[in-house]
Amino acid sequence: MNAEATSKEEMFPGYREEFGFPNEPNFYNGDELDRLLVHACHLGASDVTLQTEEPAMAYIHGENIRITTRAMTSSELEVMTNHIYGQSNGVAEIRKGNEIDRRHQVQIKEKTAQGTKVVEKFGFRVNITGCWARGDENGMQITCRTIKSLPPTLTELGVEADIVENLYPENGLILVCGPTGSGKSTLLAAAMRHIIELPNSNRKIITGEAPIEYVYDEIPRSSAIVSQHEIPRHLPSFKAFVRNTLRRAPKIILVGESRDSETVEASLAASETGHAVYSTVHSNSVANTLARLANLFPTHERMTKVFELCEAFRVIVVQKLVRTVDGKRTPLKEFLVFDQTVRDHLRQASSLREAEQVLHRMVEKYGQTMLSSAIKAYEQGLIPYSEVMLLERQSSSNLAESVNSGFPS
Repeated sequence: MNAEATSKEEMFPGYREEFGFPNEPNFYNGDELDRLLVHACHLGASDVTLQTEEPAMAYIHGENIRITTRAMTSSELEVMTNHIYGQSNGVAEIRKGNEIDRRHQVQIKEKTAQGTKVVEKFGFRVNITGCWARGDENGMQITCRTIKSLPPTLTELGVEADIVENLYPENGLILVCGPTGSGKSTLLAAAMRHIIELPNSNRKIITGEAPIEYVYDEIPRSSAIVSQHEIPRHLPSFKAFVRNTLRRAPKIILVGESRDSETVEASLAASETGHAVYSTVHSNSVANTLARLANLFPTHERMTKVFELCEAFRVIVVQKLVRTVDGKRTPLKEFLVFDQTVRDHLRQASSLREAEQVLHRMVEKYGQTMLSSAIKAYEQGLIPYSEVMLLERQSSSNLAESVNSGFPS
């Protein structure tokens, strides 16, 4: 390493020359932001965070790494915000206390004899939120999650055969769950890609996302019809989106997130009228997914909703990313297919707490637990045993919490 590089690493804590952004500009405008984001993609970053009076940070294989030597100014963050928002009033939205959620795309073009052609595309899910930043009450944080323009295949993701076999029912609710950044949207996009590519698909697929992450424009299709909508750009809410789709004769409805009772109610209604409804939930287990959705409703309605949800569920997949032996990350999955046996057991529950306990047992007996997924990954040499031990402790803790929880019946 040369003297200049060593000097930079000494001067800027957390900075590593091999990850550094070349030719740092004196001022970041929209074009320079796009160049920085492409650089982060080439480094393998999953997230890039830009914040007022802070250097740019890239999340690479589980580490936050500084990729610029200098901090971003308030003026630069404002220019970046308007560039991403696509209008001149993006900063005004932030100042009102609103957040901005957008899909941002960067295209790399080259000139040819026939004109200009796109040679690379980079997609980002962007969130912009106001914050207090080093004494500035009008600071901002821009979080850019990298996404590929073309979703991966289910094979590339290594999705278990038992999940794939039950991923395409004629109707009902299919849920992909997990914490933020666990790959829920990627798994759903791969599921959509699979059905779009089938020559005899004959599906009309309508999606509502906030924001759109993957687009399906480049996927060959012979009989599938696909229409994607960004919430609230095209429709005001997920509830409005689901109701809109029912007027358009879809076979498959993808609801980006089930976050409120109105959306869940609308999705239930759609699943009961012959549609396959796919969605995501922020939950950490199959049993927790049921509790999360049921608790969106008033206390006196919860058990009714438990039975309605269990009738509508077709499969629930919960995903978690863990560190691999080589420092990268791999997904582990808990899942349960809801067949008549599972439903018969759940009908005997007299409270939400009891329904959770039943589901814990059903996952262990008929599905796959997160712990068993971890053990398989360890036996394949993918993850260290420390990850198995951590999940074993978490599994015991979650079960104890469920048994002792005070959910009303």
